[in-house]
Amino acid sequence: MNPKMLHVTDMLRKRKKDLDSIIAILNLPRPFFCARQGRKVIDTSGKIDVSCKGCIAGKDAYAKAPLAIDKIKDAIDYFKANYGTIITTVTGKGDPFHPNVVDDTLGIVRHSAKMGIVPYVFTAGDHLDDRVIGTLADAGANIMISLLGNPFIDAGFFAGKAYPRMNKPGFVDPYTIAANIRKLIKAYRRVPTPAGTSRIGFNYVIKPADLADATKVKGLRDAITDAGLFLICNPYFGHDIDAATTKALRAMAKAYSHFGLTHSTGFDGRCHVGAGSSCTIDYDGRLLRCPHLTTSGDGDFFSLRASGALDGVLKGYMKDRKYSCTVRKAVMGS
Repeated sequence: MNPKMLHVTDMLRKRKKDLDSIIAILNLPRPFFCARQGRKVIDTSGKIDVSCKGCIAGKDAYAKAPLAIDKIKDAIDYFKANYGTIITTVTGKGDPFHPNVVDDTLGIVRHSAKMGIVPYVFTAGDHLDDRVIGTLADAGANIMISLLGNPFIDAGFFAGKAYPRMNKPGFVDPYTIAANIRKLIKAYRRVPTPAGTSRIGFNYVIKPADLADATKVKGLRDAITDAGLFLICNPYFGHDIDAATTKALRAMAKAYSHFGLTHSTGFDGRCHVGAGSSCTIDYDGRLLRCPHLTTSGDGDFFSLRASGALDGVLKGYMKDRKYSCTVRKAVMGS
């Protein structure tokens, strides 16, 4: 079976000529809430590791109150009307379906769909209950499932592999996570999807161990392809990795990703969620270039709009696309 491209990736590629004149993606990260902090997982070899080891989400305290959903909807409407926005993302900073933030996330999803904007949500698969899955499916949302904290998921997952219950304090439960993701996939089978595309993707991080043995990532790629879903691989990056290993990780990530992509929104040397055709309104209203920046930002979105300074900042973003990734400061390529 031929691989299928993620629907939002296909959308961006089809709008390639327009991306320098619009803000295609509006990132709307939620406050950081994640029950996985400090929890453990068991991988396919039985090794115990800390869940989501290597997570780049900011875990700093959130002292300010988050925006009310009405203000978030107002911002979505502004970008749709003034900047031609076609995608909203709830990026991977914490769990977007955590009980403390799920209502806002689903509000973003529903309102985006109502405005003709495709919602795109990043998750590790936690809290995917019937309400969440139904809302996502009805809205035609794209979902990227991170396997960084779910190392027990391998090719066998797609063949119906049974997973143990981990009713043990401090552990992520493989049985529940696998059941959640399978329920999501089943629901999406009933949703029409544009030909040649998938609305569900999986994200696998290539680690140094994969350079020595590519069995797991190869199996995942083949199984995900056969399931008609999308796979994107990112290279592990950190201060403990030398330049030669980093180069090898990047090459392997590109080789095993569907369509040779290095990010689901990355092509022409840009990650369009970051320093490509996007901007971010953080949970508290701060305007940022990329959802993973931890700076004070460029001011409050609503204050900038009221003062008439907003368009100047946004037009500056549209011109400043030197880096493909504001975190890595490295070319993504495709």
